Amino acid sequence: MVSAHSDGMYNSKSHIKEK
Repeated sequence: MVSAHSDGMYNSKSHIKEK
């Protein structure tokens, strides 16, 4: 969900945290 919203911004913090 977060990756589709802002993969560029959440690629380093939320993307790893969410997954």
